[in-house]
Amino acid sequence: MPMPPNVNAIYDEANAIVVATLGEALAKQEWAAQSMPLVEEMAINDTLVNLPFLLDNHGLQPLLHNIEKKAGIKKQIQFVTSEWVDNITVPLRDLTSAHGDMYRMLAQQKGRGVPRWQDQQVAKMLKSTGAAFVTPGFDGVPYFSSAHPMNLAGEDIAVFDNLDSAGGGNYWFLFDAIVIKPILLNSKSRPEARDLGPDSEHAKKFFEVMWNLYADAGYGMGPWFYGYASNQALDEAHFNTARIAMQQVPTYGKVDGESQLMGVRPTVLVVGSSNQLAAEQLIKHGPANGGDPNPLYNAVQVVALAMLP
Repeated sequence: MPMPPNVNAIYDEANAIVVATLGEALAKQEWAAQSMPLVEEMAINDTLVNLPFLLDNHGLQPLLHNIEKKAGIKKQIQFVTSEWVDNITVPLRDLTSAHGDMYRMLAQQKGRGVPRWQDQQVAKMLKSTGAAFVTPGFDGVPYFSSAHPMNLAGEDIAVFDNLDSAGGGNYWFLFDAIVIKPILLNSKSRPEARDLGPDSEHAKKFFEVMWNLYADAGYGMGPWFYGYASNQALDEAHFNTARIAMQQVPTYGKVDGESQLMGVRPTVLVVGSSNQLAAEQLIKHGPANGGDPNPLYNAVQVVALAMLP
């Protein structure tokens, strides 16, 4: 197939438009993902991510206890990254005209779609069939479970739960995002543009140029004791039940010779579309017409994920 006239010059113009537009779309904060308050992003250049230090929750200790504390961490949180790609392809024959605004709109669409990809991955993990409910974590049970085994200073104690599945509604979630956000994202390679121009082997074989939006990233759940899931009605009583359950979890080892609570403090309430109105009424509404004060007014941040039911 003969090369169209001036293809390289036209491609250079189109490439400049695509690269600039993708960069602008990826950088703009107004296109940020709804799930950003839940995601702790890191950049570790490994496909398999091991994070044993996340289970060190004892806090500051007298110096003589430090070696014992570190040696007690035998399990770890781990997850893997995957390659992700979206692309714009243009047949070589279509490069005979610039179509500049078409390239701008295509690149803008791809770049603005990245936050929705992140929301999709977070929602996928938090659905009742997702990893948070079905994939065993560092303690052998899923992140949300009614039977987390606990071991205090070498002695097994009663199991703890961060799951109330006795209701009939869609799940809502409480998280403590102070120490670390509940969902971990390792961006081995953040979304970036990679082009295959008219001189590439791809163009010679398939008679098209391509701009790939490429990422190498993976999502995992953090320590379970910073989260709670419930499918009960989202009201003051069930919210309080979840909050108290989170606050009663002890550390995995004695602190300064004594057992101690972790001091979990819920800061984020996550809901899907079915619980969004209830969440707004529970957390965002102050007293109306001289009524009683709302004890939960602005108690936590409400995050509504459109991709959750």
